[in-house]
Amino acid sequence: MSWQAKGGGSGWSGGGGGPGLSFGPGITPFGKQVCIALAVCFGLELFLRYWLGLGKVVDSLMLWPLTSGRFAPWQFVTHPFVYAGDPLSFVLMLLALYFFASTLERYLGTGRFQTFLLASTVGAGLVGWLVCSALGYMPGAAGTPAKAFGLQPFSGFGVPVIACVAAFGWLQPRAQILLMFILPIPAIYITYLTIGGQVVGLLTAQPWSVYYLAGIGLIYAVVQRGVRLPDLRRQWLVVKQRQVQKKLTKLQVIDGGKAGKPPDRPNGDPRKPTVH
Repeated sequence: MSWQAKGGGSGWSGGGGGPGLSFGPGITPFGKQVCIALAVCFGLELFLRYWLGLGKVVDSLMLWPLTSGRFAPWQFVTHPFVYAGDPLSFVLMLLALYFFASTLERYLGTGRFQTFLLASTVGAGLVGWLVCSALGYMPGAAGTPAKAFGLQPFSGFGVPVIACVAAFGWLQPRAQILLMFILPIPAIYITYLTIGGQVVGLLTAQPWSVYYLAGIGLIYAVVQRGVRLPDLRRQWLVVKQRQVQKKLTKLQVIDGGKAGKPPDRPNGDPRKPTVH
């Protein structure tokens, strides 16, 4: 899948997103950091799994349903950084992140985009985990496709990537996408195909489709329904600023006097001027 614009333009401009729009100046600095971090994690995973033979340790970082007997609470945080697929599919995922994530980041702003990444990995992971665990506990699930939902783990950064692809079609519906590098179609059709593919996966007992649909539902609420995500980065800066102000209130300012003149001090104050 590739993308091609007709004419100039840069970035997200809202509205209908005509065919003259483009991806803009390219991936953002934060997007580059995410891609580098994922590549480092994937390389480390390959080293641990195939060089050191620690495949079971890596598998313990995936998000396992409760019915599998292998669930641990830390898996909600660690599963996005474990990629159980082959190197080719990992590269394709990075390419999708490279081309589509910048549009959503510029629409939301970096701070809220970071909130989206957290919500779409941990939050959608929690929703998918609850659904898969519940399906695994269904009466008569043993020997049926529903049982697979309660036994298979989920991992990878695919949820936010799939959500970014869907969001691109909603934000720039008429931008031209070269499907399979051959067929030009409007970007909104890629959104429909993405959602349809996950629905088919859900109907054919593919557990990861539950997680992907949860992430798509989140970005639909943000982009199409106006749900406003908090800016975690700004909130963190506010907290740090309050901590600094609290420390400043504990400082005592001492009049050191002017040049050639001793400082004003109460009678009997033996303290000498201090230099700060």
